[in-house]
Amino acid sequence: MPRKEVKSMSYTASGLVDYVKKALKMNTVYMWGGIMRLVTESYISGRANQYPSWYTPARVAKFRALIGKDYYGVDCVGLIKSYYWGGVGSKNYKAETDKSANGMFQAATEKGPINTLPEIPGVCVWLDGHIGVYIGNGLVIESTNNTRFGDGVCQTKLSDRNWTHWLKCPYIEYEDQSPSDGPKATVGTEEQKTFINKIGPMAMVDMKATGILASLTIAQAILESGWGKSKLATEANNLFGIKGTYNGQGYTCKTQEWDGSKFITVEATFRKYPSWAESLADHSDLFNRLDRYKKLRGLTDYKLACRYVYEAGYATDPGYTDKLINLIEKYNLTAWDIKHENSSGTGPSEQKPSETVYIVQKGDTLSKIAAAYGTTYQVLAEYNGIANPNIIHVGQKIKIPSGNTGGPPAKTYKTYTVKKGDSLWAIAQKELGNGSRWPEIQKLNGLSGTTIYAGQVLKIPV
Repeated sequence: MPRKEVKSMSYTASGLVDYVKKALKMNTVYMWGGIMRLVTESYISGRANQYPSWYTPARVAKFRALIGKDYYGVDCVGLIKSYYWGGVGSKNYKAETDKSANGMFQAATEKGPINTLPEIPGVCVWLDGHIGVYIGNGLVIESTNNTRFGDGVCQTKLSDRNWTHWLKCPYIEYEDQSPSDGPKATVGTEEQKTFINKIGPMAMVDMKATGILASLTIAQAILESGWGKSKLATEANNLFGIKGTYNGQGYTCKTQEWDGSKFITVEATFRKYPSWAESLADHSDLFNRLDRYKKLRGLTDYKLACRYVYEAGYATDPGYTDKLINLIEKYNLTAWDIKHENSSGTGPSEQKPSETVYIVQKGDTLSKIAAAYGTTYQVLAEYNGIANPNIIHVGQKIKIPSGNTGGPPAKTYKTYTVKKGDSLWAIAQKELGNGSRWPEIQKLNGLSGTTIYAGQVLKIPV
């Protein structure tokens, strides 16, 4: 088929992202050579004939056990090729797009080292022999049989793997990813506006998820990274000057600190990130993890936020608060702050007569409370306007929606508290005796992906 005919195909980055997100919600299993087709005897035989050394008797038996259970078999590059070829179950084969993970990388005309990853949902991330789809905000959707993440299509963090490169996928159009109705920088030099327009959308998404003001995040990124031009930003992707190491990676350099009377030069180790998106996510995680930053959570007043971040010990510069406020006001950074219905500070609306109110006790989690009332933590978080469902405090009032006021239903499940390093596959293997049953846990807990966190209470089928 002529190359010009390939270019006429209508494949877009946003379409690819939507497709892999759809695949994430389906029952999938990793099959080498798989392209999102239903697991059947003929499908298994076809793949086994193609890759006989990989399809061992044990693997074939495992796949045969899934026949009739609505499972789809797919490998890493097959997830992308199935989008090219018409979607789930399609047999619209196009030979010119039939490439391996390494073949995709070689065919890409736009690519680069992972530390230059652009914040464009739909670009691919690559390491030798494996490929995934970057969906933004430091997250990747890939198909893998790595027991750490699951078996089949799963969502992982960019930092979970040692990706070496990014690439714009061949044959896909990378349309403008900036929402046309979103805020745009109007003040500053072209370079400054470009920086704000790159960081701003990420900060907005992060604010929605974590409750940390986008204007504060952008201002700190500007101040700490010198508009993204500092060596720390360019060589370690560290926009916020956070010290220490990140997944074992650090960057040592000289820095200026205030000793109480003057600035002095000291040598320090700072965290090194795979991308700016990871740096931004780690910044808000710091504020939501450390108790000294609790005043920042859900705050809507940028002046107070700038004051609290200094008082909590983020920086030693006595002029830090004023510098942040000046940046926010000069460059109109509040345009990226998400306005909530209750942003006036009056708090959630008054309790409705049919609601039940639960007072948080020591040791409670939102998942645990949700399980007791037969609902999910996502429902309670949305109903109560909780920006970060991982953070609730003793004495807090949690409103239970009507329809869930009868207390806990008769249990058809037991509970399991997630430990560091756990995955849904590992939990299913431990608690249910079969790692392939992890989708049952996912469905019972109302999870849209495979991301879980230490301390989370999961319902386990009994």
